[in-house]
Amino acid sequence: MSEKDAIYEIYIDTGGTFTDCIGRTPEGKWIRRKVLSTGRLRGIILKWIDTRTLEISESWELSEDIIRGYRFSLLQHDHPDVFVQCYDIGQALVHLTRDIPEMPAERSRSFEISPGEEAPVLGARLITGTALDLDLPLLQMKLGSTKGTNALLERKGAEMVLFVTRGFRDILEIGDQQRPDIFALEVIKRKMLYHSVVEIDERIDSGGRIIRRIDIEGAGQSLLKFKRKGISTAAVSFLNAYCNPVHELELASLLRKNGFSDISLSSELSARIKYLNRTETATINAYLNPVFRNYLDNVSA
Repeated sequence: MSEKDAIYEIYIDTGGTFTDCIGRTPEGKWIRRKVLSTGRLRGIILKWIDTRTLEISESWELSEDIIRGYRFSLLQHDHPDVFVQCYDIGQALVHLTRDIPEMPAERSRSFEISPGEEAPVLGARLITGTALDLDLPLLQMKLGSTKGTNALLERKGAEMVLFVTRGFRDILEIGDQQRPDIFALEVIKRKMLYHSVVEIDERIDSGGRIIRRIDIEGAGQSLLKFKRKGISTAAVSFLNAYCNPVHELELASLLRKNGFSDISLSSELSARIKYLNRTETATINAYLNPVFRNYLDNVSA
């Protein structure tokens, strides 16, 4: 086996509740593990030996103790921070770093342990048998996730600003006029993803010719209030930018100089004629991109 082939292959599917992890060892053996998408493992307490030792039942399929240093939490029971000191797999005994002052009632038998890392990393540790105080071996990870879908459904994306051509402030609110109930007397509008929408004075015609140069000075003045609020995510969608993105690029440059770190341009994401679709694409990308970036940064780190 060449050095190039001597790596683990890790395949991750992260869902809303569980994360499925499949790994192929350098020897070609396939290993499968399932963890909570919160980056935790769950077990059941069978017996309290004393205030810091407990007999447990678990389905972690460990061949050696790799959970030392994991944070230990009793479900539905508040207690000071406590960590796993060691785990005797043969006797199924977990030894904690400190006493649990008041052992919980019989109903509080479930517990969780966490390495403080994202679920894909926990899955990789289980598959490779790597303890928390050791570096993971060389591996290649392919990651699929519903992180974006969940953030969109739960409205847990980034606080963002949408910049549009002057006169099109309501483009997303108006949409294409499709309604779930066309005869409803009370129309309940959908909640917009953006924190604010800003109209920029600029205009490019359908042939890509500049009719009105972008008012970059006026745009700069509108950024001050967002800088004070700590908002650093923006979506930019200008009319006809699909055939000439110059104004979007100029505004993006200004945004970067003013501290915006996440900028989604409609001309880069969806260079198509339909303005509404381009604006929707840029908005959703800006709303979710920080969520993905933070998640992937944590996994990479």
